[in-house]
Amino acid sequence: SQVLKEEGVFAFIKKSARFSHRSVTQKWGNSQLRNHLPKSGAYQTYNGVIVEEKRIGDDLLNAFPDRPSYEEQFVEYIREYVEECDSVVVIGGYYGASTVAAATQAGDRGGVTTFEATPEGTHRVRKTARLNGIQQSVTVKAASVGPIYNPKGRDPGDNKIPPNELPDCDILAIDCDGCEL
Repeated sequence: SQVLKEEGVFAFIKKSARFSHRSVTQKWGNSQLRNHLPKSGAYQTYNGVIVEEKRIGDDLLNAFPDRPSYEEQFVEYIREYVEECDSVVVIGGYYGASTVAAATQAGDRGGVTTFEATPEGTHRVRKTARLNGIQQSVTVKAASVGPIYNPKGRDPGDNKIPPNELPDCDILAIDCDGCEL
């Protein structure tokens, strides 16, 4: 009502429409409607990594758009420092872009173990590895590392491992959105 009083009826309608579109696409459209739409045969990519098959209507819903610069610096470092045959541990995988980048660099004789605290992230990393054909080089563990109190979608008592129980590795890649310490 404040927008209506201060900016007029057109501003109110415009802001209401934007709010409604965001609410519908993010809360209902992306999670409920999207899963029932047919697949389009095209794929979304995040920093060159296939993360999801597009569905008809994705552009209209703004669901999972391509993100060419997704975690750009982190993935760039992985591509620069991981070498053939390396053993890599990734803490925080969510979409799986860093896991795929590491597995691609490490090759068939290397390997990647990814720890992901959220159930949806664990599922997504596995799916991304499969879509990129590197699932044989990747192990995904549904666990948080260290004293994480309440990551998204997890209860504080869920599967946690102390840092000293991480597997030996050549490269440790940590990307857990503010929980790095």
